Amino acid sequence: MDDKVTFEVDVVIVGSGCGGGVVAHQLVQAGYRVLVLEKGGFYQTDDFAKWKECDAFTHAFDKGGLCTSNDGGVVILAGSCVGGGSTVNWSASFAPPKHVLEDWVSMGLSQFRYGKMHIILFTTSYFDSYQ
Repeated sequence: MDDKVTFEVDVVIVGSGCGGGVVAHQLVQAGYRVLVLEKGGFYQTDDFAKWKECDAFTHAFDKGGLCTSNDGGVVILAGSCVGGGSTVNWSASFAPPKHVLEDWVSMGLSQFRYGKMHIILFTTSYFDSYQ
């Protein structure tokens, strides 16, 4: 490749995840010229919506979700896309949609039926909308 691109910046941040994204924002607000480098892809909402779980691992996780310690004893799920771990982990803070809960119950995970477990795990108002 003969074409060279030159950037004049004050700060280079490697990774656009929780740390890199916040630091980049703060530095830009302070007037610095910032370049954020990200090895992973940039995906839109529509991309995530059409993926199956295995597709998400392939596209959004480092090494397809198979990043391990040298001896294979520890698996590390690391986001590898714009937003890093914050992109792949944000959904942990939301209650699953009703159809997901119904799928889990149909697979034999009866503890996800509406009842005492739901009141413990989720807000009652969330489930009131499904009654």
